[in-house]
Amino acid sequence: MSDTASGPFERERRFLLKPDPLTAYLRDTVPESVMELRQAYLGLDPQRTIRVRLARPLAVSAFLTTLLGEELPKAGPWREAWLTLKGLSTVEDKQLVRREWELPLDPAQAGTILEELALKPEIHKLRARITAGEFCWELDLFLGQNKGLLLAELELPAGLELPERPHWLGDEITADLRYSNSALVTQPFEGWSV
Repeated sequence: MSDTASGPFERERRFLLKPDPLTAYLRDTVPESVMELRQAYLGLDPQRTIRVRLARPLAVSAFLTTLLGEELPKAGPWREAWLTLKGLSTVEDKQLVRREWELPLDPAQAGTILEELALKPEIHKLRARITAGEFCWELDLFLGQNKGLLLAELELPAGLELPERPHWLGDEITADLRYSNSALVTQPFEGWSV
């Protein structure tokens, strides 16, 4: 996320992940971090979305073992939480661009909001952060009703091109809003005919 005089902007590119090349890569490359994320939306207006997210750290091996079909390891309490406000998404220079604000929340309060106020179903996923080349990638392994979906996100400054794509990236889906987390609430991946 970058700040400008008019406020914070998120600029990202999104890709599908190729499971087999990714698995081979992760056998030799340890993620910098792995988090379990639980999130839901309080509103899905295309002009603005309001999301509540809980996060807790997992062992860095958890992403690969879950990708290989093993059961998600037991985790401790939720450690972090945020309320995220996002504006209308547009595609500019191959990047998805939108205003975004993240405000910290108490994890217990966020859990109550998720249970009592948020739209269902929730999005449940693992997120691994890895550095490939000069970029930090966020890899999402979806669980629950979106199981089987593997996405990569990369935040880039305005105008910066991606010089070389890692071999484990699949098709670019930046402009395909079906893959947005908010869209996956109303049209979960398990119901798609792929």
